Amino acid sequence: VAEKYNYSLNADSLINNRNSKLVAVSLVYDQSSTAQHLFGFEQASYTIGGTNYDLENDLHGIFYSYGYIGFAIYISLFIYMLIRGIGNYFFVKENRFNENLGIYLVALVLILGAAQFSGNVLKRPNVLFYISYILSLITISTFSFREMRQKNAKRRIYRIKRWTHNFDKSRIPHVARAL
Repeated sequence: VAEKYNYSLNADSLINNRNSKLVAVSLVYDQSSTAQHLFGFEQASYTIGGTNYDLENDLHGIFYSYGYIGFAIYISLFIYMLIRGIGNYFFVKENRFNENLGIYLVALVLILGAAQFSGNVLKRPNVLFYISYILSLITISTFSFREMRQKNAKRRIYRIKRWTHNFDKSRIPHVARAL
């Protein structure tokens, strides 16, 4: 335990509740199996001697709860959306310095900052609703509707050509031909 505190006698670091929770969970994590390192451990492992040491900082909590693989999957969505949003904000002609996209990206960064420094943000379903809403706004803002329209136009032209090529004029009623 003293090694986890770097042999410190500083009262601030010894009394700090977040730090003591992190040290307690890291000690349990050090004694866990390789499978638990990969996939995380259950909530009951946070209870030591009748005291719950659930981590407040979300990134640490997600890492210990979900392990290496779960943490990578969970955080990769946020990293992907940040990279996609920043890339579109600076390098895509349609979205260059788009105010709305900039606001969505700042909101996402603030939420991730609040998750680390405030805690209990990424692990709560009521907050995840707002995070998913911001991620959907970033997705909509970075989605290229021009490319989608061009692809759909090519598909429609192909369908019309295919439909008219196989078209049998004898199947049309005489009334429709007269029109």
